[in-house]
Amino acid sequence: MDVQPQHVHGVIFYVLWAFGPGAGVLGAIWWLGNRLVVSPIKDAYTETTARLKNIEEVAVVANTNHLSTIEASGKKTVEILEQMHLTQMEMSGYIKASLDKK
Repeated sequence: MDVQPQHVHGVIFYVLWAFGPGAGVLGAIWWLGNRLVVSPIKDAYTETTARLKNIEEVAVVANTNHLSTIEASGKKTVEILEQMHLTQMEMSGYIKASLDKK
């Protein structure tokens, strides 16, 4: 069971309120402190967490696109190098044949 902080504060407030006027005042102070201090911090944490998740999603997409581009250009580079190798072999053969004739 996942217990959320707001549930815990609510339970504490009601328990303090149930034990008398003094405890009710303490409960009111607790509730006020929760509203003025804890809630803004919790909201900022939630907002920051959402922003970080968004940044992570964007980074994953960018990384995937980058790797796909590298893979595609790598295949093209290999094809070009193979063609250059064949061309160089042919040229070497022509040069060797021309030198052998002399």
